Amino acid sequence: MDVDQTAFDRFPPLPQVCEEKNSLAEQLQSEQEIWNETKEMRACLAAKTTELEEILRNLKARLDDEEERHKSLSQEKKKMQLSIKVPALVCEEKRRRFLAFWFLAEISLTLGSVALLLETMFVLD
Repeated sequence: MDVDQTAFDRFPPLPQVCEEKNSLAEQLQSEQEIWNETKEMRACLAAKTTELEEILRNLKARLDDEEERHKSLSQEKKKMQLSIKVPALVCEEKRRRFLAFWFLAEISLTLGSVALLLETMFVLD
């Protein structure tokens, strides 16, 4: 009987063991719930990552398109500026001729020579 009593002394009483078992079961249940939530969060984050990567690819493609468009528009702008410069030079030449004509007309009128004025008009055109 002495050996049996020693074995009982080593182990805690049954109600305490049941309490500990219930506590561990609750803790296990709580940790399983946390693990399941973590697993769901990982799945959501993976889906969000995929979505954001797709958005990033689309934005990069749009950026490339916009850069190409900007380059094209810049080239078109340069061409237009060159095409405007040529007429502007022509306009400047016409303005100079007009001013020269006007100056000569003033001189002609001052001198009273209409013939000189008519002659100058035909020469400038």
